[in-house]
Amino acid sequence: TITLLHDFWPWLQNHPEETAEIIFRSARDLGEAGVDPVYGHGLLDVTAAQSPLDFNNLSFTLYQRRGKGYRSYSVTTSELLQEGGNKLSSGLGSWWETDEVFFTLFEDVGDTVRDFIVPMSSVLAGTRNGALGESLYFQDFIASRMAQWLQSGGRDSNGDGVLGLSDMGTIDRDLSSGWHLQYDAVMPRFTEEGAVDIVHNAATLRDPSGKFAFTFGYGEGAMELASGGEFALMHNFDRFSGGVNPVLGFASGETFGAASYKFNGRTQVTVGMTENRRSLSEIPGLSSAERAQWQGIEAQSGAAWTVDVDHQLTDAIALNAQWTRLREDRSLLGTQGTISGFLDNGSTTEAMTFSASVNVGSGISFDLSGTAAKTEAQDGQIFFSSQDVMSSAGQFAVNKRGVLSKNDVMRVSVSQPLNVESGSIEFASDAIIDRTTGERGLITQTIGLETKRRIAGEVLYGTQLGQRAQLSVFGNYLTEGNPGEEAAFVVGTNIGWRF
Repeated sequence: TITLLHDFWPWLQNHPEETAEIIFRSARDLGEAGVDPVYGHGLLDVTAAQSPLDFNNLSFTLYQRRGKGYRSYSVTTSELLQEGGNKLSSGLGSWWETDEVFFTLFEDVGDTVRDFIVPMSSVLAGTRNGALGESLYFQDFIASRMAQWLQSGGRDSNGDGVLGLSDMGTIDRDLSSGWHLQYDAVMPRFTEEGAVDIVHNAATLRDPSGKFAFTFGYGEGAMELASGGEFALMHNFDRFSGGVNPVLGFASGETFGAASYKFNGRTQVTVGMTENRRSLSEIPGLSSAERAQWQGIEAQSGAAWTVDVDHQLTDAIALNAQWTRLREDRSLLGTQGTISGFLDNGSTTEAMTFSASVNVGSGISFDLSGTAAKTEAQDGQIFFSSQDVMSSAGQFAVNKRGVLSKNDVMRVSVSQPLNVESGSIEFASDAIIDRTTGERGLITQTIGLETKRRIAGEVLYGTQLGQRAQLSVFGNYLTEGNPGEEAAFVVGTNIGWRF
């Protein structure tokens, strides 16, 4: 036992009393409680001697970045358990996972210390939840209207009576004095507890001239603020599986609003805002053990502003450019710390998205979207940006109306969900820098955030069956990503009836 102790903590060779204390305190008690004349300190326990004597008395020191300097930040494991509400066990998406990134717990023993290495992933929460087999993802497809005729008498949102692919149903109303009201809604869904969850509602008011429009609502702000009628399915904007500006998906889910002005018949500028506060109960796909582990972690919250320019280049070609500024509280692209100070100040992401829609005739159209984003961790916290985190996403879709009949439509799409192309963050902590003498010092470590690119393929088909019924068929496949992100697929059908 002494050899093992001195092998891992060589400086204990110069501390024989502390070595003996570790062995005595880690012994398995026998006979009467405590030290007794028969069994002494008890039975030698080799494993316990290599482990902390009291987890509650461990501590570690990290450093918050303040400009070019640092401010020390010390935490005990008792505070860790109180703040994080979890135990030191893995709970991190694979894109942050690395065996080489750690922080050090210290245990005071007499006049010296022992160190214990803890993976950084143990104090972070949040996953790149990309498995398409989840019940919630499947339910989103089932809830899809696949046509914009919900409560609209079989009419499309633009009133042409042609079926389209969208999660949203639309009602148009002409008001007095020439004002116009448009109401958008997505079919509610059921939570895991069986309660009805309102997904999306929005109202848009246009002035008599048709130049000004104001939108406000609650729900999928990313879907409402994005341009391009064919990109109107919620999962297109999902933070982890969508290819159409998924950056906006981090702030989508609660209140949103927008104001737009049409300069002429072909160009429109829109300024929008959306926000979301994502609590533990709203994260899909978590096991009961994971929910118990992360209990007490503060809700993720984010807000985004957008500036959007739409231009109808010709009758067949529409172009769009959208600037997005995302502000995340206590997280960086969806991952947050379980200890105060890690990511308390959050991060900021700026993204540019360019989209184009081309109608080539014969019922065939193409839609293309590409997003490039830059993320920076805020100053004044333990994690700080050593270099900007650069990410990308994109989607290409082919749409065909009149495949088997004049009232059906099919869409085939290929997308790349949000992928971190480059970038890293750093953190500084105390560690043993000389294992011969046990000298402690500040070290800085780097976490590379690059992810493995994933590609999703999707086929959607919808047709109306008479005036009241609709049939939808869908399939989606997502390639594997980083370890833990397995390839997945979902297929299904949906039959809707309007009463």
